[in-house]
Amino acid sequence: MRQPSDSLFAVMFPKNTPFAFDIPYRSRFFTGRDEVCTFLTSTLLAGSNAVIAAPPGRGKSWLAQAVLAAISKQAQQNSGSGPQQESVRILAITDLFRAQHTVDFLNHFATHVLQAASKSSETRLQLAQTFLQKVTPLTEPGDAEKLLFDSWQTEHNPDEILDLPERIAESLGCRLVIWIDDFHLLRNLDKGAAFAKRVRAIWQNHKRVSYLLSGSGGPAFVQLFERPAQPFYQFAQLVQPQPLPAETWLAYFREQFRATGKSVRKQTLLQLLSLCEAEARPAQELAFHLWHQTAAEQTSGKKELRAALQLYFALHDRAYSRLAGGLSPTQLNLLKAVAMGEQQLSSVSVMEKYRLGSPASTTKNRRLLLAADLLTYRGDQLSFADPMFAHWMKLKFFGLTVKKLI
Repeated sequence: MRQPSDSLFAVMFPKNTPFAFDIPYRSRFFTGRDEVCTFLTSTLLAGSNAVIAAPPGRGKSWLAQAVLAAISKQAQQNSGSGPQQESVRILAITDLFRAQHTVDFLNHFATHVLQAASKSSETRLQLAQTFLQKVTPLTEPGDAEKLLFDSWQTEHNPDEILDLPERIAESLGCRLVIWIDDFHLLRNLDKGAAFAKRVRAIWQNHKRVSYLLSGSGGPAFVQLFERPAQPFYQFAQLVQPQPLPAETWLAYFREQFRATGKSVRKQTLLQLLSLCEAEARPAQELAFHLWHQTAAEQTSGKKELRAALQLYFALHDRAYSRLAGGLSPTQLNLLKAVAMGEQQLSSVSVMEKYRLGSPASTTKNRRLLLAADLLTYRGDQLSFADPMFAHWMKLKFFGLTVKKLI
């Protein structure tokens, strides 16, 4: 989802709002991940790589941005420690996988790395000419800020571009920390598996570059780093953040309400957390709507939570309808079964009740829905990655009402 601009943020969220979502990282809204943030910061500064694997909505992008902010702060603090202290540069790449071809991926990657190296277009061109011997960099006519790379040269010499971060970090005498978001989409490139092996072969030799990779995609993404046969086996420290404990959310929510002259019943918050299974994004949005429904100096309860739910589903109805409409009949039926709490999806009774097709098609659909981030596992339970989508399906297809949800 595209992140709103700062000006749009001001419109969407008043200055005193205690909750925010779908916006760039803001430290005052970041809670409950200090320990893992410290671990990742230390890991990257020590020269190792790390990967954050979690379903959409669990806050992995904010966690990654919090880590980069911590690294930046620590680097600034160390900058006055003397000439022996290694400087650190940070590069965040969040749009790399808009490309579907490896050539476009490589061109975007090179552009981002050079932009991190220098703000000067002349210097960037000089660095490209110095370190890319087989790939000719050119400036776009009328736009000296933008570098272009010959597609044929790029396709046939990918190693030079993949090695560019290390070469530049060596020349600048610095450590480079690169965050790449949506890394699970690497598999969608036209040369996915073969290209992944090439990326690993080059990056594993980098000594001045640390990579922070984040992605979702279910078990397949985790296995990319855990299975010996996979290209990124033992490439990085794997972190799989779990939903924050209820106690952490309760303390945060109640303090945020209190700070703005409102209050909320503990039981109401527990119902909210149960609905969204303590997942960060829906929890923050639902809490925002609950806070908005609560008058100043009043206490929020079940009435306000139901109103917040009505608003939540109204705002998401179009997106959820589009998701459901893009599925095959058996995939949609499988989601219906999971929404209604079914776990034995291959049993004859469940397959017949929900018209799931054959056991083989049920297994295939489950795998596809996991890879598409519509389903996930919480412990050993198959669940919706977005719990609110499951509730929407109950309202849409099974005649439940908001009153029956809480």
